[in-house]
Amino acid sequence: MGGFRSADDKILRLRSDYNLDMAKAFTRSLVAIFLFAFSAATIAQTPQPTLEQAAARWKSAVGAHGVVAVLTTTSTQDGVSGTVTEAITAKGDYREETKREFDQGEVVLTSTLHARKDWQGYVRKLEGLELKRFLTAEYIDRALIFGPAADAELGGVTAGDKPDSYILNATPRGGSEVQWLIDAKSGLPLRSKNPGQDSTIIETFSDWKDFGGVKTAASATVTETNKPDYTWKRESVRFTRTYPFAAPTPGPSDTTLAANAPPIPFRMEADHIIFDIAINGHTMPMLLDTGDDIASMNSEYAQQLGLKPYGGTKTTGGGNTTDYLFATGATFTLPGAEVRDQHVAILDETGLEKALGIKLAGLLGFDFISRFVIEIDYQKHLMYLHHPKTWKYTGSGTIVPIIFDEGIPFTHAMISAGDKKNIPAYFVIDFGAQETMTLTAPFARKNDLYAAAALNKVNRSAGLEKEFFAQQNVRGKIDELDLDGLKIQNIPVNMSVNKTGAYASEEFSGTIGQGIYKRYHVFLDYQRARLILEPTPAASEAFKGRSTYGMSILASGPDYHTYTVTAVRDNSPAAQDGFAKGDVVISLDRRPSSQFTLSELRAALAEDGTSHQLTVQRQGAEKRFDIKVRVISLD
Repeated sequence: MGGFRSADDKILRLRSDYNLDMAKAFTRSLVAIFLFAFSAATIAQTPQPTLEQAAARWKSAVGAHGVVAVLTTTSTQDGVSGTVTEAITAKGDYREETKREFDQGEVVLTSTLHARKDWQGYVRKLEGLELKRFLTAEYIDRALIFGPAADAELGGVTAGDKPDSYILNATPRGGSEVQWLIDAKSGLPLRSKNPGQDSTIIETFSDWKDFGGVKTAASATVTETNKPDYTWKRESVRFTRTYPFAAPTPGPSDTTLAANAPPIPFRMEADHIIFDIAINGHTMPMLLDTGDDIASMNSEYAQQLGLKPYGGTKTTGGGNTTDYLFATGATFTLPGAEVRDQHVAILDETGLEKALGIKLAGLLGFDFISRFVIEIDYQKHLMYLHHPKTWKYTGSGTIVPIIFDEGIPFTHAMISAGDKKNIPAYFVIDFGAQETMTLTAPFARKNDLYAAAALNKVNRSAGLEKEFFAQQNVRGKIDELDLDGLKIQNIPVNMSVNKTGAYASEEFSGTIGQGIYKRYHVFLDYQRARLILEPTPAASEAFKGRSTYGMSILASGPDYHTYTVTAVRDNSPAAQDGFAKGDVVISLDRRPSSQFTLSELRAALAEDGTSHQLTVQRQGAEKRFDIKVRVISLD
C-alpha cells in the first residue's frame, strides 16, 4: 500500500535522526572544548604579574615627572561642551576649574581643605559621601598621570575579563575602591570602575599619547548608571613646580534681604509647604523642598518664564529616573527678598500637579534655602527669612547637625523597633516628603523591620506609577526616633519595597518628612549646618494612624478641577459603596467640581462618620452616591 511505513521502518528513521543529532552535538562539543582551550591558552600567554610588579610597571609606563601636573581637558558632560583645567600633585593636592558656555565651577582638595564652588558661585565645604566621591575621582585622574598612588591601598591582582589583561584593585585614602583593568602588554589602564551616587561609573580609556614626557590617555568614554554617556579629550599636559591650591573665592552675592522683610504666608497641600513667589515677574506657587539640590522648574512654564534650556541629563527620584535640562536667568522675588539670576533644572512636574491638585511652577531647594535662615511657623502658616550673618539663635530647641551631600541635608539618628534598640541610621532631612518617615528597602530589610509592617498590602502611587517620585511602600511602625537627643515615640512610617529609585539605595536609611516637622517650630540654618526644632503643643500629641476610604483620586484639566478615580481598594468602603476606577467626580455636596479643590475632596472622604453626596460621570452617564464615610487603617 502506497505511503505505508511499518513500525520498524519508523523506528529506524527515528534512530537515524537521533544518531545524526548526536553526531552534531558531539561536533559542537569538540568545537566548544577547542575554543575554551584556545581561549585559556591565549589568556595565559602573558603571565599575571605580582602586585608590586603591576604597580611598578604602570608607574614606569606613564613616566611622570615634575611636582604639579596641569591638565587641560574638553568634556561633553551633561550634554554641554566645556573645558576642565586640573592641577594635581602626586601626594593628592587637587584643583579643578570647569568653564562651560553657561556655567562654571571649582573644586579644591588638600589635606586641610575640601571645598566646592558651585555654578551659582556659592562656596561650601565638601564632607561625607560627597567628599568620598570627589576623592575617588581625584585619585583616578592622579593615577592616569602618576600611576597608582602611594596613599592608595592596593587590593591585589586578579585575571581580567579580556585577553592579555588583569585587574588591579586600589582604594585611595578617604575614597572608594577603584577596579582598574590593566593591559598586560603596556602595563597601562584600559578602564576604571568605581561607585558613584547610587550608581556605577566606568571610564574606558583610549588613545594613549605622550604629552611632554608623560604617557596618558588622550580620551575616554564615561558611562554611569541612569546617566547619559559622555566623553572627554585631553588637550594638554604640562608640569610646574608650584600652583595655588587656595580656597575658592565666592562669587558676587546673588541675594537681597531687607531688614523689615515681612513673613511669607504659605499653605499646606497634602503636607507640602506651598507659597507664592514671583519668578521673572510671574507670580506662581512653589514647593519648599530640602530634598532638592537645585531649584527645579516645571517645563510647562519654562517658556512663559523666559527660560531657555541647554544641555541635559537624568535624575533619579523616589522611584524612577527622568530627563531634565538646564537653564539660567531665573530670579526669585518675595516682598523684601530676592535671589537673582539662578541656574535651574527644567523637568516635567505635571505628575506633582496631578497629585497635589494645583498648578506648580517647581521646587525650591538648596540654592534658595542656603541664602537665608528660614523659620517656619506651622501653627500660623508663616515663613520668615533671616540674614545668616546677623541672625542668632537664643531659644532652647533641639539642634540637629546637618551633613550635606550635593546640597541635600542628611543627619545621623537612631531608631528603635520591637526588640531592636538604637539602630544607627542616616536620614535625609526632607521637607518635600509628605510622610513622617519612609525607610529605604535595603535598610528595612537589613534590620528586619518588615516584621512590623502590613505586608499583605503594598501601597502604590495609583495613576503615577511611571513618575520619578513614585513609590511602593508597606505601612509599619517604629517605637522611637532619636534625633540628637530629641526622642519621638510611636511613629507610623512607610517602609519601601522599591527595587529602583532613591528608596532602593543602600547609601542612606530613609527620609524624615513633614509628618514630623509640622509638629515643631522649625529653623533651617544651612550656613551653620543645622536644623533647629522647638516643640509646639502638637509635638506631645499621639500620631494618628493612616486611614483611607479606599479611593485614590488625581486631578487634571486646565485648572486641576477634574477629579478622576485612579484606583479603588478591594473590599474597601469605597468599593462597597459602588465607586469604580475611571469615575470622574463632578460634584461634592451639590457643589460643582470647579468650586472645591482636590485637598477639600480628599479631606471630605477622610473624615470618618460624615455624610456626603457625590456625583460622578461614568461612561457618559451621571451617577449619584449618598455615602457615609467609613475609613480603614493602612497600618
